[in-house]
Amino acid sequence: MSDLSGRLQLIGEWADGTLALNDEGRMLDMNTLNEILQRRVNEVYLQLLMAGMMAILGISREEGLSRYALEILVPLTTEEGDECDLEFLDRRTSTLKDLKSLGFYLEVGKGGSVRCYREGDIDKLEDDLSAIEAVLIG
Repeated sequence: MSDLSGRLQLIGEWADGTLALNDEGRMLDMNTLNEILQRRVNEVYLQLLMAGMMAILGISREEGLSRYALEILVPLTTEEGDECDLEFLDRRTSTLKDLKSLGFYLEVGKGGSVRCYREGDIDKLEDDLSAIEAVLIG
């Protein structure tokens, strides 16, 4: 199994209406993620840091089908008021193009960021997360 390169951190978890925060940002590998997914709940939402970017991973089970929805917030600026870093912006633009090629829907967000959405079959989650992580750290 993939270890996701150690760049996936769990910040918070919502399961069937209950929120559990994880202040230290626990590192997450696929074994730990699979343990969370094996719980018998209808919906789980995990707030994550993926390669330093905020993300929400939602898992839903309905009529025997399990699917995931992933939202990643890609900031296009460093700090407000700083000089525009064109190299940073170029890297983020490249990242967004790669996410788009992986099937993400891109939407302009607040505060100089882009919200990236993707849904898929839970059976493909590990491969999809590995591909997404490769794009984010590339």
